Amino acid sequence: MRHRSVAVVIEGGELLVIARRKDGRAYSVLPGGGVEAGETARAACVRELEEETGLHGVVTAELRSPPAVLASTTYFRVRAPHRAPVLGGPEVARSSTTNIYAPRWVALAELERIHLVPDHALAIVRTHLALG
Repeated sequence: MRHRSVAVVIEGGELLVIARRKDGRAYSVLPGGGVEAGETARAACVRELEEETGLHGVVTAELRSPPAVLASTTYFRVRAPHRAPVLGGPEVARSSTTNIYAPRWVALAELERIHLVPDHALAIVRTHLALG
């Protein structure tokens, strides 16, 4: 299994997510993806963020993850401009009427309603918010 790198982008009281609708199921994920051979997790985080949202980010910190998650995924706090995201990368080709990718900002007050998956992603965002 390839290691994943994920961006937690919070700007202006909003979290950047990729809203998904697949097989009739609606949920959200954080921007991110696989770390390629010879690439650092930080570099993969910035690349995936730009591919999936069109936003160029700067990693400011690695976020603490539960031990079980550390083996498969690294989460980073990323600063990025608070402007309209635009879907790009391989997701554009995979997108269809039954497999929707829609990058968007969501108010932190809506966090519980967007069905952020996997569960540990929501826990990491909550922990980061609590730590300020």
